[in-house]
Amino acid sequence: VLQSDPYDVDALNNYGLLRQEIRADYPGAKSLFEQALQVNPLDLSTINNLAVLLEDCIQDYPAAQSMYVRALEIKPDDVTTLCNYGGFLRHSLMDPVKSMVYLQKARELDNFVAETLIKAQDSKAAYTETKARVNITKVQGDTALYT
Repeated sequence: VLQSDPYDVDALNNYGLLRQEIRADYPGAKSLFEQALQVNPLDLSTINNLAVLLEDCIQDYPAAQSMYVRALEIKPDDVTTLCNYGGFLRHSLMDPVKSMVYLQKARELDNFVAETLIKAQDSKAAYTETKARVNITKVQGDTALYT
């Protein structure tokens, strides 16, 4: 698609997700999201995807926060953005009080979607925390030492 239309925002966004999730090519993913935003600076999906990349993969929290705020300025009642930003505040910035303002607003707008997204974030945070605590060192063949 990008060969025939290099300005296709959805294709740039989706290719960015592929580079991020499948290839772990974070600079490449970031570049694609930024290209998509040059074409359409108001695309919420791309803004959210860039924010998540900056938060989860690059750990550039000020830039991630800027993207979340930008998305909320465009559409203050977007449940996905409210949940993403609320999760960011809770898990990355460790600000549960401020987080609850955004998560509660998301619940008021669409409780089912909000709860689904919040549970997914909590699962992701628990996995990341466990992974950080467990250091696996390969000893021999398939044997691993857990420290």
